[in-house]
Amino acid sequence: MVSGSDSRQTKNLPRPFSTFIGRGKEITKVGQLVLENRLVTLTGAGGSGKTRLSLEVGHTLAGELHDRVWFVDLSSITDASLIPQKIVSTLKMLEKPGQFSLEAIVNFLSLQPALLILDNCEHLISGCAAFAETLLQNCPDLRILATSRELLGITGEVAWAVPPLSLPDIPPGKESASGQVVLDQYQQSESVQLFVERAAAHSPEFRLSIDNAAWVAEICRRLDGMPLAIELAAAQSRSLTVREIAQRLDNRLQMLIGGSRTAPPRHQTLAATIDWSYQLLNHKEQKVLQRLSIFAGGAVLTAAEAICSGEDAAPSEVLEVLSQLVDKSLITADKPDQGETRYRLLETIWEYANEKLVQSKEVEAIRDHHLNFFVQLAEKANQNLRGPEELFWYERLEADHDNLREALGWALKSKNADAGLRLSGNLGYFWFVRGHSREAITWLERTLEQREGAQKSSIAHALGYLGGMLNLSENRELPQTARILEESLMLYRELEEEVGIAWMLNQLGINAAVGGDEKKAMAFYDQSLAIRRKFGDPWFIAKSLQNYSPYYLKHGDFENAKLYAEETITWYQRAGYQRGVARATMDLANIAQLEGDFDQAGILLTEALSHLLRVGDQWSAAEALEKLAALAFEERDSIRAATLFGAAEAFREAVGMLSLDLDYASYQEEVNEIRDSLGEKKFARAWEMGRAMTFEQVVAFVLDHSNKSSSIQEEKPGGLTLREREAAILIAQGKS
Repeated sequence: MVSGSDSRQTKNLPRPFSTFIGRGKEITKVGQLVLENRLVTLTGAGGSGKTRLSLEVGHTLAGELHDRVWFVDLSSITDASLIPQKIVSTLKMLEKPGQFSLEAIVNFLSLQPALLILDNCEHLISGCAAFAETLLQNCPDLRILATSRELLGITGEVAWAVPPLSLPDIPPGKESASGQVVLDQYQQSESVQLFVERAAAHSPEFRLSIDNAAWVAEICRRLDGMPLAIELAAAQSRSLTVREIAQRLDNRLQMLIGGSRTAPPRHQTLAATIDWSYQLLNHKEQKVLQRLSIFAGGAVLTAAEAICSGEDAAPSEVLEVLSQLVDKSLITADKPDQGETRYRLLETIWEYANEKLVQSKEVEAIRDHHLNFFVQLAEKANQNLRGPEELFWYERLEADHDNLREALGWALKSKNADAGLRLSGNLGYFWFVRGHSREAITWLERTLEQREGAQKSSIAHALGYLGGMLNLSENRELPQTARILEESLMLYRELEEEVGIAWMLNQLGINAAVGGDEKKAMAFYDQSLAIRRKFGDPWFIAKSLQNYSPYYLKHGDFENAKLYAEETITWYQRAGYQRGVARATMDLANIAQLEGDFDQAGILLTEALSHLLRVGDQWSAAEALEKLAALAFEERDSIRAATLFGAAEAFREAVGMLSLDLDYASYQEEVNEIRDSLGEKKFARAWEMGRAMTFEQVVAFVLDHSNKSSSIQEEKPGGLTLREREAAILIAQGKS
């Protein structure tokens, strides 16, 4: 039998020696949850600070509960049947024969309102759940605050996922921000504050400074704001500079050691902390976690099902296992407003799981599965980037860009020439539209260097995209580019693939046009269009037709220029391809501007720009902004012109691609005249403001002017209504 030695027995909450950093909002929120609910469970990965937060909440609530708050550390218990004895010991209850421990505990905790903190429940999860449920059913004034890497899973439980410490922001415009401004911003971060305090405890001379702040911020970001990892990293400041610590984080599991000797063994090294959770997994969960580490930047469910399955986990079982790993705080499930749920590993857990994967000896087979999956994904995406699903597929490829890079790297390393070329070739259009042309050229050149053994069609496709991007590259060499396109054309002719032949004829036409040979260019365009009309694909027909409007406009034939632009729009609309509609709308804007209808030109360019934002096409957006800047120049709005030219320059530099039809002599003349009219200081300020704008900010800037200038007339034919313009920026960002 056991009984309370004193009904006034009060809290046993330990007071850690180190100070508690941040988490003010979390303490308040969790405290409120505990007062309003009978059972609250703090979940999170190992080292996320669950125990420390529970202690702080306990101290905060102690006064309100008349100090009847007890902290029970279950980490040393390996048998759930011993939980009552641990509670008896914690509550300092006297044992007497003839009464079960659980009954006496119920009697003791029923006396007055009380809070019991059950720490480290994950390895005894079923026993803790049963014990907590019994106590709550029999002690109406008892509250339980549990910490566990997964929920107890009983009725009435309220979950609170312990977030990482706040990370240091990367200051906007950091190139121009002063060192002190950056330092002040970093000091607002909880993770930086924790690192600095713990580092100073190990090295009293340590201070956050302008010189070391960026490295401290890098450490905190790389460690995902996880308190234990940051504390272990700070301990290394005894013998390493913060720069050296940051540079060694690729091997963090071996480096981050040296926790307090009195801490539990699993908290003395980062590897031991994660190993504690890993050993609690069943075999199926361990294998899926290992295989998930093959992904860079996470995986959607279809990818995880294809690559994380095997003899020990069928594809149909992967979702259930992923859910279990989410419940156990080893992976996160990001659920965007639009798009698919993405399963991710924190970087530290990724490193641990990847080591386990390498040790399992199946890493090469998993890499092959990963490569094949993303080759097929890229092929499917490339077909759908030309129609009504373009937005979904641009975002899907962007979200998986790191995975695509990993797959390309493995194709090169494993010398899988055909897979590498299929992947790089099918990513070409995505890379071009989304402003990754420099990277695209590098990957295409590298995979083409290993072309031996690849299929002709794979080689031709990659050559075609390489030549197409080199046509517009900032470092283009047109004769060399023409040879690349001619080689692709030759391969397509050998394969008798007319779609490919038409594509290369069109690209050779662009090559000739950029080089100034209009007659040769038009001959190529005519050949390409004839083939494409034969097949009837609206997207391909529109791509060829789009070459004609700028040609006729350049030669003063406004009528034909408009006819071709409108026909191009018609074919793009049939294909459901909004980016193409936006590009052809810009041609109509050019015509309107040259005809002197500046209002209509502005409306059309604004409409095009909002579409380009939705697909993330910075190259085309730069061209639209240059045209809008020219309009502002014509209207003598020099501030606006300088701002838009500055934004266009930044976009152009970011993508590394030149304009198809920008007259650089006229452009420079306009810029110089704007600078003269404003004076150097005002011009520089407006120009830099434009350069610093994000894509969304630029469109908002343009739409704001469009709304103001069109306030007299609600709608103009072919343009956006005022309400539509106001909504366009929100729609472009995927909002309702």
